[in-house]
Order: sequence, then structure tokens, then C-alpha cells
Amino acid sequence: MLGFADLADRVRASWEDERNPLTEAEREEWEDTLALDAGELDWLDYFLSSPKVREDALGLEEIDGLFAAVISGPATIAPSKAFATVWGGSDQSPDFDDPEQGQYVLDL
Repeated sequence: MLGFADLADRVRASWEDERNPLTEAEREEWEDTLALDAGELDWLDYFLSSPKVREDALGLEEIDGLFAAVISGPATIAPSKAFATVWGGSDQSPDFDDPEQGQYVLDL
């Protein structure tokens, strides 16, 4: 969430003055995203640099930049396409221990 949390007050203000009309569910999801703690970010950073992930996969800072571009760009990008970029190709994915770990990584 590199710099993302710094914008929280501005985003909330844009909700109040209706410049950013999100549904209540979208606001809650956004707030949940900000709720990542340092331990979760450290774990994700460690996982992304572990042998379970290809060397040409994106790191945490690069993923942050990618998703910032995806959500702010004019075109809609499918999550599958964005994650193909993250993992280094459409046929690539990390060597997750189990489906639960895979879901945890994607949730983070």
C-alpha cells in the first residue's frame, strides 16, 4: 500500500462531497484493503521473493504500481490479465502450498 494509505483522508472526502460516488459495499471493500497490517505486507513481500514465485514475477512495489495504473486507467482490465502480468505470463503462477495459500495471496 505504498502511499495508498496517505490518500485515505482525500478519498473519504471525495465520498462526502460526492465526487467519488461509491456504493456502501465498495467503500467497505476499500476500507478493508487499507486494513492490511505490516505483518501481512511483510509476509506477502517475503512470499513474492521466495522460490515459490518465478524470478521474473513482479515484486510488491511493482504490483502496487500496476494495480494503481489498472484502477486509474481509462480501460477496464480483467483480473486474469493483470495477474498474468504479476506472475510473468498467462501460463504462469506461483507454486502455492495449497489452494488456501493461493487464495490468501490473491486476497492480499
